[in-house]
Amino acid sequence: MSKICFVNGSPRGKNSGSSYLIERTVAFLNDKKTEAVIIYISDLLKSGEYQSAFESIAMMDRIVFAFPLYQDSPPGIMLDFLGKLEAYLLTDNENRKRDSLPQVYAIVNSGFIESRNNRHALKILAHFCRRAGLNWQYGLGIGAGEFMKKQDNLLYLWMKQPVIKALSALCNELENPSRHPQDNVFVSPGMPAFIYNFAANKEWRNRMECKK
Repeated sequence: MSKICFVNGSPRGKNSGSSYLIERTVAFLNDKKTEAVIIYISDLLKSGEYQSAFESIAMMDRIVFAFPLYQDSPPGIMLDFLGKLEAYLLTDNENRKRDSLPQVYAIVNSGFIESRNNRHALKILAHFCRRAGLNWQYGLGIGAGEFMKKQDNLLYLWMKQPVIKALSALCNELENPSRHPQDNVFVSPGMPAFIYNFAANKEWRNRMECKK
């Protein structure tokens, strides 16, 4: 049975869009072939129990980092986590003796509908893997991430299908991994950009008025 660790890098933890995307991916997995573990960096930040998390991650077959895009980059708490994880992996002798280190994937979501805005954050994660000696496979860059966690109705479910299909393909890769890295995949919900931008601007204005 393959062991897969999902690392949620969102500061909002369980209430985030990243958490929704992880849950959708885990739901596709065959629990007879895989064992999924979820780690929330926001919880580690509070508890400070990084060591046990690093030990668990190092023994996984595959790791999936899920996080929101913060100015072309992973969030600060995730960058800090990656730095600590890199130091652990490079100094842990037992881990370095393994025949093969975990394969790494990513799910990054942006507030913009243009999914390619995520490309720089995926490059950062690929660079981290090279430094830490991990096997980077590919990342999934998702546009309009906040929309994805909205409650499903027939229209929303139809719009979400491109992203859901990409998550399903990632799930197949996790269960039957390729030997070599693949190209990153960029996908957005199926809606015109002007509709999404209009709705997003309206929601932001409503939030601002509620805070007055």
